Amino acid sequence: MATGKSMRWIKAAAASCLSNSLAQRAAFRLHRTKTLFLMYHGIAHDAEEIESSTIVREGAFRRQMEYLKENFDCLSIEEALDRTGHQAKRLGVVVTFDDGYQNNLKIALPILEEGGIPAIIYVTTGNVCERQLFWSDKIWIAARRSALARIDLTGISNGFGEYSFLGTGEQWQDCVKRLTEDIKRTDPSRREEIAEEVLIRFRESPQAKPFDINVEDNVFTPLTADQVSALTAHPLITIGSHSHCHNLLNQIPLRQAEESIRKSKEILEQLTGKRVEHFSYPNGNLTPDIVTLLKDAGFKSAVSIPPGFFKYGDDPYFIKRIMVGPYTTLDMFKARLTGVLELASKLS
Repeated sequence: MATGKSMRWIKAAAASCLSNSLAQRAAFRLHRTKTLFLMYHGIAHDAEEIESSTIVREGAFRRQMEYLKENFDCLSIEEALDRTGHQAKRLGVVVTFDDGYQNNLKIALPILEEGGIPAIIYVTTGNVCERQLFWSDKIWIAARRSALARIDLTGISNGFGEYSFLGTGEQWQDCVKRLTEDIKRTDPSRREEIAEEVLIRFRESPQAKPFDINVEDNVFTPLTADQVSALTAHPLITIGSHSHCHNLLNQIPLRQAEESIRKSKEILEQLTGKRVEHFSYPNGNLTPDIVTLLKDAGFKSAVSIPPGFFKYGDDPYFIKRIMVGPYTTLDMFKARLTGVLELASKLS
């Protein structure tokens, strides 16, 4: 059975082969009438410490956008939804951002402007209004800045035990993701409380380095209300909703999910002065009832996280996306845009 390290090597080798121009041309011809949705979260300066599997460096993001501009039709979400096959000359692509980080405005937008590339930012309004970080981002900060090799979280919640944070780079991030995924599986009514208990254990561990978690001036700082208003006036940017609470909507009562969806839409429409018609499911979690809530609230589309292509006529409330992370090399980026890696993954 392949280890995590050997699997990463295999993927890198496959990406190197699939990123060559012949493979790209064949894939682009095959998928010409379709559109790819790319999922980003935050963009950090090259010299900035990266503490999450969702943060991409500025230099890598610029190279990715340059590649898109040269090889794809870069579309707004409205253009993608209305694009029929006979209109397509090249494979389409839509750049999306989840959560609504301040670096979307300060770092990503100037790069998008260089290529005239549209994007949609799905904003979690609770973080904007209440000036708070996601619990998961706090865990990433604590894991990095405490510099612990391991921590015992036994007793905090069922199934919790000792967690190791070994290695560097992608290997270290896989260790932290194990913890955040375990927290996601806890009772949603206690999840924030459990995350705070985890943070206390990090701080109180005898081997931990002291650390602070500040809402402002870090890679996870949310947009302000004024910044959301400013972004909506930009010709390249569309503002969408990522809910108000950022809970996994299929894990909470339907009434609470409806309130979170509607509240986010109302706040964003007040801030932007425009109709907000596009949604991103937190963590990609959805049910038929949640889709009905979106339709009733007036949303025209919703994106999830399984990878794949979108074509005219597909269900606009289950748009697949390809996630881009800090260890997505340019070869891997090119290969994933051919769709071959996703197909191979399904077949295996």
